[in-house]
Amino acid sequence: MHSVYIVLFLAGIKDIPKSYYEAAKIDGANFFQLFRYITLPMLGRVSTFVILMNLIASFQIFGLVKILTNGGPAGATNVSVLYIYKNSFEYMKLGYSSALAVVLFIIIMVISVGVLKMTERVGRE
Repeated sequence: MHSVYIVLFLAGIKDIPKSYYEAAKIDGANFFQLFRYITLPMLGRVSTFVILMNLIASFQIFGLVKILTNGGPAGATNVSVLYIYKNSFEYMKLGYSSALAVVLFIIIMVISVGVLKMTERVGRE
């Protein structure tokens, strides 16, 4: 999955107009100034997308934990999606696990909106 993010960043870098770099070089900017004042701000939307996708994926980790530890010793590696899975299919508490899934969705949505608001505010400054 990380190779997809590399491709996204490369596409974002290619999308930056070369005239920005040329104008900055004429004004005497060095490599670090080009990177800080042109490249990073122009990759803001791509960075936000990658951060959100990683955030959502981190909440939904399931397969690795299920295969390796199945919740681990004394629930040490129990994650939210594994807990929902166990309540659904092992304990047959379908209503409870559905409610947990809705709560997980709300948590992910609130955090995603927070990240979008933070990156929007940073982009304006």
